[in-house]
Amino acid sequence: MTRAMSVPTPTLVFYRLAIGAPLMIVIAYRTGGKCTLALTKKTAIPGILFGLSMLTGFASVKLTSIANATLITTLQPALVLLVAPRLFGEQWRLKRVSLAGVAFAGVSIVVLAAASTSGASVQGDLLAGVNVVIWTTYFLMAKHLRNSGMHSWTLLAYVFSWASVVVVPWTLLSHSDLGAMNTKDWILVIVMSLIPGILGHGLMTWAQRHIDVTLASLLGLASPVISTIGAWIIFDQSLSPLQIAGACIVLGALAALLRSYRGAGVAIDDAITPSVDPLLS
Repeated sequence: MTRAMSVPTPTLVFYRLAIGAPLMIVIAYRTGGKCTLALTKKTAIPGILFGLSMLTGFASVKLTSIANATLITTLQPALVLLVAPRLFGEQWRLKRVSLAGVAFAGVSIVVLAAASTSGASVQGDLLAGVNVVIWTTYFLMAKHLRNSGMHSWTLLAYVFSWASVVVVPWTLLSHSDLGAMNTKDWILVIVMSLIPGILGHGLMTWAQRHIDVTLASLLGLASPVISTIGAWIIFDQSLSPLQIAGACIVLGALAALLRSYRGAGVAIDDAITPSVDPLLS
C-alpha cells in the first residue's frame, strides 16, 4: 500500500499519524486507559523512535524493492536474540539460535540475489537497515513498558502522539504538498491506519505482555513472504530463482522455530498478574 501511494514519504506518514493518533487516544480512553505526566515522560523516547522508524521504513519501501525493504527488517530477531536473555531473562536454546541463523541466511540470499528488475537500490537498503536498529530499540522498550503493566492502548496512544512530534516538523521542512492526496491515496492511508495501524499494532502490543519478546520478533519473519507475493502480483516485481529459494529457507526455518516454541509451551511472563479482562491490558 505504501508503494501504491503517489505522495512522498513525509506526507504519507503525516496522514497516517493524523488519522491513527486520534483513534488510538479514543480507544485508550474507551478501554480504561489514562493520561498522566509520568506516562508522558516514560513514553517519550519509544514514541520518538516509533516516528523515526515510520519515516525510514516507509522511505525504504519507496526507494528499494519491496522484497529487500521487508526482508532486511527481518534481521530484527537477530538483535533481539542478543539482548533478550540479559534484559528479560529469556532462555534461548542452541536449536532456536541455529534455526534463527538459517532464517537470516535465507534473508541474505534474497537480498544479495535481488534481480536488477526488482527496483533494489543501495540507498533504500541502507534506510531499511537503519530502520531495523530503530524499530528493534522501540520494540524492546515497548516490551519493558508492557511488562511493567502499562495498558496496551494507552502505550499506543502515547507512542503515536510522540511520533507526531517527529513527523510534523519533518513534513513541514521537507516542503511536502499535503494537498496532493488523491482519492486512491486517501483510501489507502485510511486502510493502512485501520488494519496495520489499529489492528496490527494493537494486537502486537497487547501480545508483548504475554509472550517472549524473541518469539514476538520471530513471528515477523512471515511478513516478507506476504509482501513479496503482493509485490509480484500487484507491481510485477520479479524474483529470481535464488531469491525464491531464500524465501523458502526463511519460511522453513520459521515453521521449525514455531514448532520448537509450541513443543516447549509458549513462554508466559509469570511475574505479571493478568487483569480481569486481558483484552483491555
